[in-house]
Amino acid sequence: MIYYAVFITFMCLLVSILYLRQQIGLKHLLQSVQEKRETNTNKSLTTKTYSRSFDRIIQEFNRLFLELQALQITSQQEKATLDLAIHNITHDIRTPLTIANGYLYQLKKTKLSEEEAQIIQKIDRNLKTVADRLEVLLEYQNLLENNVKPELVPLDFSQFFKRQLVTYYDSLTKQKFSVKLDITEDLWIENDPELLVRILQNIFSNVLKHGRNTLTIRLQQKGKFAQLSVMNESKQPIRDLERLTTRFYSENLAEIEDSSGLGLFIVQELMTLSHGYLELASEGRKFELTISWPVIE
Repeated sequence: MIYYAVFITFMCLLVSILYLRQQIGLKHLLQSVQEKRETNTNKSLTTKTYSRSFDRIIQEFNRLFLELQALQITSQQEKATLDLAIHNITHDIRTPLTIANGYLYQLKKTKLSEEEAQIIQKIDRNLKTVADRLEVLLEYQNLLENNVKPELVPLDFSQFFKRQLVTYYDSLTKQKFSVKLDITEDLWIENDPELLVRILQNIFSNVLKHGRNTLTIRLQQKGKFAQLSVMNESKQPIRDLERLTTRFYSENLAEIEDSSGLGLFIVQELMTLSHGYLELASEGRKFELTISWPVIE
């Protein structure tokens, strides 16, 4: 009976030791996985246990990390190739586009029949579309290459915004937007005027392309921030709000030619460069974009 008790005690002790070693091994493995994931090191995972099961698990983990690393390298190479292609294409298009616009200008000065004038008008409209897309791509490329260097200066955001808003009056009227304005005066921020113009251009371009009917604009102080909110009714419900600031993503898939998918991506990048914040919200067909910068007291 005594021998049996000793045997049971010995087995319990052995199981406890094995269990403790397994727990130590699991803890070490978890730490190694976290370290490898966070640092992206090439160091292979190891274990402090002598278990074949653990060895097989670690081998599979190491294979998985190698496959993920290979995919990451491939993705980076493809991104670099795409960025280079965009860089080359944008610069290659600029010269023939300038030449085409020159010939078109000369044609406009000649006497044309009504049919020829309509054709010239269509050519002009399409060349302008190409030019607009090219400018967007060039802006995108400049952001990728870190060529945009903001020069922040104090400016009256309220007056600046009102002057910019006037430039969109004809376009908003043409598309029959019902516009409601609520602008707080004398809101001062630090920003780059040229960069701020580009942010507003992209925002209102997005409204004109994807919005309809109603447009509510509020510029007010919220806490320590000057906050501009632009809320409009969308032509279609937003399906994936979080992806709207992803480059080349467009919700309007049926009319993909009307959108480069870069407008809100560029806004996000320019907001970051100017130390501001961008927020998006949607509910049904209602879409709201909010940008804010710290107020200068």
